[in-house]
Amino acid sequence: MPNASKQSGEKATVSFEERLGATRFWLTILYIVVLAAMLIISSAVTRTIFNEQLQNRFHGLRFDLARSELVPVPTAADVRSDLIQTLVIVNGILLIIAGIASYLVAGSTIRPIRAAYSAQKKFLSDASHELRTPLAILKTDLENERLVATQPAELSRIDSQLEEIERMRRLVADLLLLSKLDEHNSPPRPASSINLIELVTAAVDRLKSLAESHHITLHLSPSPHLIEITANRDLLDVALSNIISNSIIYNKEGGSVDVAIGVDNNAAIITIIDTGIGIAPTDLEHIFDRFWRVEQSRSRATGGSGLGLAIVQSVMQDLGGSVSMVSTPGQGTTVTLKLPLSTKT
Repeated sequence: MPNASKQSGEKATVSFEERLGATRFWLTILYIVVLAAMLIISSAVTRTIFNEQLQNRFHGLRFDLARSELVPVPTAADVRSDLIQTLVIVNGILLIIAGIASYLVAGSTIRPIRAAYSAQKKFLSDASHELRTPLAILKTDLENERLVATQPAELSRIDSQLEEIERMRRLVADLLLLSKLDEHNSPPRPASSINLIELVTAAVDRLKSLAESHHITLHLSPSPHLIEITANRDLLDVALSNIISNSIIYNKEGGSVDVAIGVDNNAAIITIIDTGIGIAPTDLEHIFDRFWRVEQSRSRATGGSGLGLAIVQSVMQDLGGSVSMVSTPGQGTTVTLKLPLSTKT
């Protein structure tokens, strides 16, 4: 079965603000092309009519009767050349003016979209902040209630409610993280020199209990050489943990997850290979979209919000790296994280 692939970061995986800028650019180009076509047609018609007039005007010879001398008369080619030069200058000026006007019009067209997007981001950020406190209170109350509960039915009800609260807590945390990653005007996130092998080893060790609970073998193949990168440790840890967790959760019974670290063309490479259920090509096209789930019911059963891979994509872009995914349904998935090496590495 042929492999399907999804590239992010290495291809044009751009943020919403960048898409707005690209839209404005192409709208400007469209307006310029339309206006240029109109100018070309107008110039062609003007040139044709003017040429006919010139041919009629200079068809005969003109003499100076007083001196009985032939008056030098410009040829049609001379006048035609002057006309073309004039048209080029005039139309060039008009084209520049039209381009500036088109850019301004395109900007005014996008302004409401940008305002709506900013309002949406602010709402998500504010709502996420406001939800954290009541969720924490609900969780504490339910945990206290569970301490005194004795009936199995009551315990089951409380456990179910605690699971939903935990799912909501993770969703709120994911929304807040995405909101921060989307802030282009925010100050740069602190970066430090990171021993990549140590960071990946710590993440794998932390997730071994999750792998054991799902009867999955989690194995790490570190590089024998020191690999250092300069990045935000917390963000990279989030991205790496999300990928490994997905590889464990959406795996087959008795399957495996292999994590490898290496270097290729001045870039640090982290590869996560699982023997899971794989992803169909149609789903792979949307795998990094926000709130996208391959199977809605299965993702909700595992507590997924549909934001994990979107966070990975945003984090890798923020760190100047990329993420790519190759998957074969029924055989497994390979995820590759690529990050620039530290200059001293």
